[in-house]
Amino acid sequence: MAEWHGLLLWEGITCNEDGAVIEVHLASKGLEGQISPSLGELTSLSRLNLSYNSLSGSLPAELMSSGSIVVLDVSFNRLNGDLQELNPSVSNQPLKVLNISSNRFTGEFPSITWEKMRNLVAINASNNSFTGHIPSSFCSSSTSFAVLDLGYNQFSGNIPPGIGKCSALRLLKANANNIRGPLPGDLFNATSLEYLSFANNGLQGTIDDALIVKLINLVFVDLRWNRFSGKIPNSIG
Repeated sequence: MAEWHGLLLWEGITCNEDGAVIEVHLASKGLEGQISPSLGELTSLSRLNLSYNSLSGSLPAELMSSGSIVVLDVSFNRLNGDLQELNPSVSNQPLKVLNISSNRFTGEFPSITWEKMRNLVAINASNNSFTGHIPSSFCSSSTSFAVLDLGYNQFSGNIPPGIGKCSALRLLKANANNIRGPLPGDLFNATSLEYLSFANNGLQGTIDDALIVKLINLVFVDLRWNRFSGKIPNSIG
């Protein structure tokens, strides 16, 4: 126990009164090397921030499958490789906020993983090299899912219709990808949307004024640099 109490004096490490690590905040510390999987074994750790460093290698699966981490921020590093799906035996993950933006991740974005996260609120995976289709499972388990930023990747295919089921979604960004097809009518069921950007893709078809007006909370919309035809609806013009 004495060695754990010693952690109370370490910069960026917060412990509870029992000496268990509950928060690691080591942003902008010049860290290099790989992230230790053992961080995911700290059973009281709820917040892990390793952003703005020079960390490389993959994101340990132990962090995503942690039974205690609520906020995970590894943005602005040099992490690479695929983001692995969670083991099928894992369920009811506590993770609320995931920020993996501005790294070097590749491969298809997980899908089944988000079905296991009933408390998920926000994902920022922008500025990577993810490929494949955008999953439709982000809010299949979490009714509080509010922020999804997938901008500046290499996603392709159509916008998944399941996004419209995200009743609490306020921000949706998937600009600068390779997304094709029309804006699905289902998208306009996400009536909590305030910020919507699919700029710089290959979207086609028309923008239906009768649908866009359903987004009564919309403050910002950016659909530039696509292949839409027809007139710009009065509601967003």
